[in-house]
Amino acid sequence: MFETVLEGGNHTRYRSLRSHPFDSGGNPVGEYAVGLSPGERKQEDRPFFSRAGLSAMAAGSARVTVAQGSGIIASASVAVSPSSSR
Repeated sequence: MFETVLEGGNHTRYRSLRSHPFDSGGNPVGEYAVGLSPGERKQEDRPFFSRAGLSAMAAGSARVTVAQGSGIIASASVAVSPSSSR
């Protein structure tokens, strides 16, 4: 399962960003906007599925651009479920 975490830190202003996911071949598979209120942290599970409709991915990447504000921390991870490793 791919997971992304977007954190805005302890700021007093609203921030917005755009996420640009890519498949394993580097092809864009969508784009979406995310807004963060002051101090807000957002976590999305399975963003390639929920945002781009891709259910069977072996690899992928994303580029995050800040549209408004600063101090955004973006991270991603992959969690392998026990049933998929058998």
